[in-house]
Amino acid sequence: MVRGYVKRCFHERCTIISEDGKEIQSNGNYREGTIVEINDKDISVISDNQEDVLRFLNKLEENISLEGKGLFPAMEKAAKKIKASALIGRAAIVRFHNDADGIIGGIAISSVLPAFKQPQPSATYTERDAINDIGNSRLSFMPLAVFIDFGSSEESGSNYDILKAAGFEIIVIDHHPYDDNVAEKVLMVNSLKEGLPTDYTAGYLSVQIAKLLGKDLTDLGEIALAGDKSSLGYSEDAEKTALALDYAAFYSHYGSAFNIYRDVLKDKELRDALYRKAKEALEETKRHLKRIVKTKKVGEFTLYYFDAEAIGSKGEFPGSGKMATLLAEELKGENAIILATTGKMLSFRLSKKGSVDLSKLVDVLVEKVSFIVNGGGHANAASFRIKDPSYKDVAVEAVITELEEFLKKVDG
Repeated sequence: MVRGYVKRCFHERCTIISEDGKEIQSNGNYREGTIVEINDKDISVISDNQEDVLRFLNKLEENISLEGKGLFPAMEKAAKKIKASALIGRAAIVRFHNDADGIIGGIAISSVLPAFKQPQPSATYTERDAINDIGNSRLSFMPLAVFIDFGSSEESGSNYDILKAAGFEIIVIDHHPYDDNVAEKVLMVNSLKEGLPTDYTAGYLSVQIAKLLGKDLTDLGEIALAGDKSSLGYSEDAEKTALALDYAAFYSHYGSAFNIYRDVLKDKELRDALYRKAKEALEETKRHLKRIVKTKKVGEFTLYYFDAEAIGSKGEFPGSGKMATLLAEELKGENAIILATTGKMLSFRLSKKGSVDLSKLVDVLVEKVSFIVNGGGHANAASFRIKDPSYKDVAVEAVITELEEFLKKVDG
């Protein structure tokens, strides 16, 4: 005697998934999402409450075999939960940060989990995001949400309570600094949490999860690494593809972007065209940066700062974060911290990886400067948001002041 989950019924013909992952066809008219008991002669309804469904899912996950071992146990646990959800036809949402690393993560997880795909413009999961996700899944029982390349911060975690109250389970696949309280609310697959460097990016981790489920997307993993300049290494072609994806992401509408990204990966002619456009824009930006960048010596570092809105037109590629990265690459090897300002957003980059932890600097700024709303990132790239663009110049002054104190403590 085994238990099963009623996946769907149509014209009194039902598909039931057993605890060992087998698909059983049965005559009957059972409600979808119901747990049933199956014996040789008949099927009896057990329950459709959330606790019983979770117990069934846990048993189903235990019985799933993976192809190889993950980098750490949480990765294997996530792979099994994703596979179990796919088997029972569970409603799922995949949100991914809208850059090359996040996009690759979204494509990898969506290859093993049928889901509603949603690019995420912000590094923070907001109340608005939570309400939208509940609305998109309101007719579904116990949906699964998978968040990729964002969502580990305290600001995001405060809105997970809304999702969980609506019956969601949540997986976060990330490589940014995480909050311990958030890690208790979700199944967190985070390289930093496992003692690995942030170079094991979210997209790369997602590709490895897909591989555990029989989907070998190794080439995509390289693109994810290239998108975040990971020290794990990547090819020149992967770097070009990552830039083409970033360019497409900058101009795409969030609701319709996913298929465009897949087209970029499949179509070399389209990919090359986007890469050329992106490269031209970056070369033009380099010329302008030399004209507008300002410098300030702070301890052993030089702070390079500039107003990104003084370059080109608003809403044109590259964005302020990409501009900061561009300048960081030009200054590679120097002890330099780059700060790009635009509207309410200010972005940091390091020219020499590991020379200081920018995410910790942002934490200090958020705590000590009243007009800074929130922020986050990782050691080599971070950003923060201010209440109003009118605070921009004052924010730069605050950065200089707090950076001096921060560096003294680091050196001490």
